[in-house]
Amino acid sequence: MKTTRFLAIAIVVAAIALVVFTGSSGAASKKTLNWRNKISPDLLDQIDSGAINTMAAQDQDLDVIVQCASASTATQAQIIQGLGGKVKKSYSILNGFSASMSLRALQTLAGRPEFSYVSPDRPLQQLGHLETTTGAAQIRSLVSGVNLDGSGVGIAILDSGIDKTVHDLSYNGNSRISVDAAVSQFTDAKDYSCHGTHVAAIACGTGHVGPGAYTGIAPGAKIINVKVLDRTGKGYTSDLI
Repeated sequence: MKTTRFLAIAIVVAAIALVVFTGSSGAASKKTLNWRNKISPDLLDQIDSGAINTMAAQDQDLDVIVQCASASTATQAQIIQGLGGKVKKSYSILNGFSASMSLRALQTLAGRPEFSYVSPDRPLQQLGHLETTTGAAQIRSLVSGVNLDGSGVGIAILDSGIDKTVHDLSYNGNSRISVDAAVSQFTDAKDYSCHGTHVAAIACGTGHVGPGAYTGIAPGAKIINVKVLDRTGKGYTSDLI
């Protein structure tokens, strides 16, 4: 009888220990998951690749954007500094800072409730001018014996009108605008907001200003100017029809 009671007690104790272990293990796992959710994928790749274990990673700082769980204050800045990081600038618009920190410090930082997300302060670079970014220049270079500049084509710009005096909208000294039209509420087809002129230059700009740096998609095309929007950019669907 005593042996049976002892076995029963042992089983209960073992079950409690298992529950406690499972619970603590789950909590630890959840904690690990939480800090990982607060680090951008590209930074996680660096951590998971094993780079964090190298001396270089421990000593070399990365430029990052640190977002706080609430309004950024001197307290969060001190935490960053306490982890060996350097605060560069505070940004109230995103409740955070630009800073430099090591991967190991970032991992510790992300585990703290004061912070919500960490991402790289990624470098930015212009991709080039319109002809390059749209692929127009590349297409022209692939076709020989044909002038792919939109010659013989008319492009209708339904917008706020067009400013005829803009140099980029003339071709070989001649105006590119073949038609000027405006819906009944307007007395002319002039552009008083510059939006329609900008759109026309994207489609048909000659690259005269630059020179050649801002050539449009079809620099040889004619422009059909149809004014349907006022100087604030507003109009009606019926005017488009």
